[in-house]
Amino acid sequence: MYIEEVIIEGFKSYAKRTVIRGFDPMFNAITGLNGSGKSNILDAICFVLGISNLSQVRARSLQELVYKQGQAGISKASVTVVFRNDDRSRSPVGYENCSTISVTREVAVGGRNRYAVNGRSAQAGQVANLFHSVQLNVNNPHFLIMQGRITKVLNMKPSEILGMIEEAAGTRMFEHKKEGALKTLEKKENKVKEIERVLAEDIAPTLEKLRADKARYLRWSANAAAAARLERFCVAHEYHSAQKHSAELEAAYTDLKQRAQDQEKLALQCIEQAQNTTTSQSSDNDELTENARQAWKDAQREFIRMNAAVKAAENVLKKEQNALLQDSNQASERRIAQGKKVADLKIQLQQLITDERQAQERADTATENHREACAGRTSSGNDTKLSELRSQLAHDQSILKQLQAERNASIRKRETHAAAAKKHAIELVRLEKIADSARIDADKAQAEWNKITENDENTTTYNATSVREALELAAEQNRKVREAKAKAERLQTQIEARLGLDLADDCPCDRSKVRGRLATLIKPIDRNTSAGLEVVAGGRLFHVVVDDQDTGKKVLDKGRLKQRTTVIPLDRVTMPRIESSRVQRAAEISKKAPFKARPAIEFVGYPEDVRSAVAYAFGSTLLCESLDQARQVAFDAKVRTKCVTLQGDVCNPAGTLTGGSQSGRGMGTLLGAVFDLAEARDQVARLEDEYETLAKKAQMLETTTRARRDLEARREISKAKFEEAQEAARQCPAAIAAASLQDIDSNLNSLESQISSATQQVQKCREQLSALEAEGISSKNKRDAQLEAQRRAAEFERKALRKIAKQRADVETALKDASDLYDEEENEIEKDSTALKAAESELETARKNSLQAQNECDALKVQFDALDAERKERLRALKKFQAEREAAQAKASEAQLEAKRLTTQAQRLDRDKRDKDHRLDELLKAHTWIQAEEQFFGRPGGDYDFTQRDAASARQELEKLASDQDELAKNLNRRVMGAIEDAERQYDDLTKKRDAVSRDRAKIQNVITELDEKKKATLLTTVAAVDADFGAIFSSLLPGTSAKLSPPEGGHILDGLQVRVAFGNLWKNSLSELSGGQRSLIALSLVLAMLKFKPAPMYILDEVDAALDLSHTQNIGTMLKRHFQHAQFLVVSLKEGMFNNANVLFRTKFIDGVSTVTRTLGSSSSDTITSLQSQDEDAGPTKKRMKPSSSQRATSTS
Repeated sequence: MYIEEVIIEGFKSYAKRTVIRGFDPMFNAITGLNGSGKSNILDAICFVLGISNLSQVRARSLQELVYKQGQAGISKASVTVVFRNDDRSRSPVGYENCSTISVTREVAVGGRNRYAVNGRSAQAGQVANLFHSVQLNVNNPHFLIMQGRITKVLNMKPSEILGMIEEAAGTRMFEHKKEGALKTLEKKENKVKEIERVLAEDIAPTLEKLRADKARYLRWSANAAAAARLERFCVAHEYHSAQKHSAELEAAYTDLKQRAQDQEKLALQCIEQAQNTTTSQSSDNDELTENARQAWKDAQREFIRMNAAVKAAENVLKKEQNALLQDSNQASERRIAQGKKVADLKIQLQQLITDERQAQERADTATENHREACAGRTSSGNDTKLSELRSQLAHDQSILKQLQAERNASIRKRETHAAAAKKHAIELVRLEKIADSARIDADKAQAEWNKITENDENTTTYNATSVREALELAAEQNRKVREAKAKAERLQTQIEARLGLDLADDCPCDRSKVRGRLATLIKPIDRNTSAGLEVVAGGRLFHVVVDDQDTGKKVLDKGRLKQRTTVIPLDRVTMPRIESSRVQRAAEISKKAPFKARPAIEFVGYPEDVRSAVAYAFGSTLLCESLDQARQVAFDAKVRTKCVTLQGDVCNPAGTLTGGSQSGRGMGTLLGAVFDLAEARDQVARLEDEYETLAKKAQMLETTTRARRDLEARREISKAKFEEAQEAARQCPAAIAAASLQDIDSNLNSLESQISSATQQVQKCREQLSALEAEGISSKNKRDAQLEAQRRAAEFERKALRKIAKQRADVETALKDASDLYDEEENEIEKDSTALKAAESELETARKNSLQAQNECDALKVQFDALDAERKERLRALKKFQAEREAAQAKASEAQLEAKRLTTQAQRLDRDKRDKDHRLDELLKAHTWIQAEEQFFGRPGGDYDFTQRDAASARQELEKLASDQDELAKNLNRRVMGAIEDAERQYDDLTKKRDAVSRDRAKIQNVITELDEKKKATLLTTVAAVDADFGAIFSSLLPGTSAKLSPPEGGHILDGLQVRVAFGNLWKNSLSELSGGQRSLIALSLVLAMLKFKPAPMYILDEVDAALDLSHTQNIGTMLKRHFQHAQFLVVSLKEGMFNNANVLFRTKFIDGVSTVTRTLGSSSSDTITSLQSQDEDAGPTKKRMKPSSSQRATSTS
């Protein structure tokens, strides 16, 4: 990720919107006069990065960052930085899919401050996390070296220098975590003490008292429960007895009452049967029959009426249809006749329009002819021609006189130039010789250029772009080589950690005969076979391979190995192998599978001189694809060989299978790492070859481009000399005179020709003028007669036109009347058709109503016949009912007497039952639980088993418990259960918290110890790396010197670090013995060493070369460009030695109170570009300015 564009508006000295484009991914320099705003560009970038220490950007408040603090009409400052994000591996977290990242920060007068990322508002924390994820923490920077920091480094104490190293190493994070852990530990200890105090002083005494109250409360509760049970038993017994008695009374009462009601009903039935049988049957039957007859007669009358109405409507409809049809036919005939008339009128109108147009054209033509004749244009035009010829003659005579005057002047001028040409003829010959010599040189240079251009026609184009692209490709390839090497080194470190062989330095064995562990000498041909091969070899991968037995003995005896080791001597180890017949049989069994079973040694790559050791590990086992295939091969009678699958499952012909949980889990990691290491080394070799090719190509392109540029310069110089000589020859007085003579001679010839033509033209005009004057007299009389004839013709045509127009108006009126009449006939026909349809609809409705009335009449007739038959049947049954009535009346008298007796008995039982029910209601109101427990009353084995307990003894026991409860209730705490539960829960919670805090305290102490160890290890590694880079950088900047970081005398590295410098072999006791420039180099070397240790995507350096001379500045710029190609540098400098090494140079100027920026390519690029502004300032008032080409224009935006 690197800066691609910066947009500044209203920030410090940049009042107007300034867009700074074209930042180079590696080396950019900014220069300009003091106060021109060059450091403000870096301040703007830091402002976007979220700097909080405003003193770093030379401000005390955010308002000071606004142009003139808002007093010039600008009320806000805005800065946008656009980052290029092509490398996804170094992308900020969460922005991997963004090719560019735009970050904007805006501050307004009054304190409003906001951020935006890719056009969307964002919080300051979100922006900070974005930059922190790519090592750009502007508030604790190691990538930012502003003005004055070099001086601060020189004055740092040993502890402060150590702090810088810790910041670069990242161990400051350990300190922050440690401080946080110590604070947390202190809080935990205070928390434990507080918990123990609360337990001892508050919780324990309260808990003891509550426990005593709880015992009393539990006793009272038990007695209360027993008393409640006894009370319920007694109440239930009473309720159950009363309920049982009430039920008995209820049953007796119900029985008597039912019997009395039955007798009463029987009496009533007999009386009603006797009274109502004959009368009701007779009257109802007669009434129904009479109603049916009347309804039938009414329906018949309605049907007759409707039928008559239908017939009348049909007669009326027929008459109306006939009349409407007759009217419709007449209207149709009239419409047809009117339509024909309308069509004829339209045809006649169209003809009249055509005639009117033709008459109008004839009238217009006649009128125009008469007007032209009156104006004199229809005749031969002799008068006009006569006037024109006279004017032409005067004009031609004037031109002739002018031409004669010009000829005389040209003759005099030629004589003057001929004399001047004769005078300077010798000078012209000399200049022409010089021009010929320059032309020969230019032709030679052009021939050489054409030759090299033709040779390069089908090859690479040699220009600045191709050279820059080649250099960029080489740099990119070099980066890939470094990454591949780093990957290989990481894998090598991982493998050495597991397979390293740490022999003692004084081991007497020949190190060249110790090959190393077997796993480091082989490589799986396919990574997918790593798991299976690792199972095949097992622990033999860790065996040490040596050339002979003696070397093996020395390694085991004197090598002081840290772990138990097995040695494989190549001169003694046996080479087991599988018989070829078994291998062939295994191949036949697995021939249908894509992976055939083969000896494991065939899947391993190895040097030929260790073949015996590899065969010892892999030669006796077959490698199969799957467990099924392995079982088929291993247990085959002709094979009977141990088989291992690609997943690491083992099939032994002895009958065992090994696998399961380990299959595919962690298997093959060792040989997989070995395979990855070999692949990484091959990739490094391939990338290095490609890098050498690209580097050679880039060097060749650069050399060839330089040669072509020199040749092109020589060609341009020769061409310019030739053009200058040509121009000098052309500007010679003799050449000018000769050229003038040629022009004058040519002009004289032209004038003679023009004079001859003008003379002939004058003569011709005179002849035509005489002829026209004679002809004009005879033509006047003819013209008057023609005028009169044309006037009469025009008048006749106008009269005809008026007549045709009148006829057209009459036809249009008749056509309109006929069209209106035609539309009226159409409307009349439509109305008649609508009326006919309405009449037919009414007739159809009347027919439907008549048919419905007939159907109703028929239905009523059927109903009447049925009712009449029923009436006759009921009359026959009536006589039978009269005999039965008399018997029923006697039976009713007996039933009435029996009902009165039973009613008296029932009333007596009802009074007894109401008394029992009243008592039950009283019990239910007093004891609401009865309704819920009633179902258990009297149930055997339950609480309400009245057969097992006597109700009287239960009442006595209840009275005794009541007296005991009254005694206990005097000092009873009824809330003790809730209180003691809360107290015990609080006690348990505090105890758990105390235990948890104690465990956390132990963990925090372990974490602090672990952080100290990690910090120490990391710091030692960082100091060693920074010390090495510090010495190397200082030695390259100041040859013949050395520098190092060492602890104070008698101290340790963790106590602090101080800088030591040596010139030759003499170490200086103090830095005060050095010059100011040397001290600046020391400080800058230390800063650059830390930058190299902890790389960031971008570095900002603000006038770090202030105290250095030109040569040292040049060395620093060269070193930055060569050794820090992994990051983008933004360097502010006033010295040419620094910014000449930059790929892009930005120049700032302060014009009219506002800073502006101009971009140019640095001089280190193959194509140097100078800005237009610089050209305008450097050019003198008399020097001719050349217009730059489009590729040479600088970019300036403000």
